[in-house]
Amino acid sequence: MDNKDEKWKNAIDKLDDISFLIVNKDPERMKDELVKFLPNKSYKNMMEIKDGDTTVEFMIKGDDEYIDELLMITSDEKSLLVMCITGHLSYEEAKALSGSININAVKEQGKE
Repeated sequence: MDNKDEKWKNAIDKLDDISFLIVNKDPERMKDELVKFLPNKSYKNMMEIKDGDTTVEFMIKGDDEYIDELLMITSDEKSLLVMCITGHLSYEEAKALSGSININAVKEQGKE
């Protein structure tokens, strides 16, 4: 097992839960509603990536060493995907997890 696989396995072992919400009807309104109800003081914006019409936002809840909750919100005009990972992860472990997720495959599953 190489170093990248080892980091990924260590991160998986520290997870408590992974939840997904996929919305294909009126995703912009649903995203606005979601953002309204998130306790903004509890979450820190980690990063935002824009690729054409798609925006991916990473928000975390934790301290300077560990992440207790990672939210990934992916949105465009057709769909909204929210992934919530809970556990006790280092920033390196969270990076290993978030880099291994195929967002398009998850969104396609939600269309079935």
